[in-house]
Amino acid sequence: DAYIPSMPVMTKQFHTTESVVGLTLQVNWIFSGFIAFILGVYSDKYGRRPAILVALTCYVLGALLCASSPSVEWLIAAR
Repeated sequence: DAYIPSMPVMTKQFHTTESVVGLTLQVNWIFSGFIAFILGVYSDKYGRRPAILVALTCYVLGALLCASSPSVEWLIAAR
C-alpha cells in the first residue's frame, strides 16, 4: 500500500503521533466495509451504473478533501 510509507511524513506535517495518523487508515477500512453493504442494497435497487457513479463521486470528493485537509482531524473525516 502506498499510504503506509507516507505516514511518517504526515506525522510531521500535522504535528501529531503515528497512532493518530494510523487512525485514518482504520477509519477508512471500517467505513469501506460499511459502505459496501449500503452500495450493495443501492445497486440492487437502482442498478450497477448509478451505484458506481455514486461511489466514484464520493471517492473524488473524499480525495479532494484529503488533499486539502488543514489538520489531521479533517484528514480522518475525509478518509
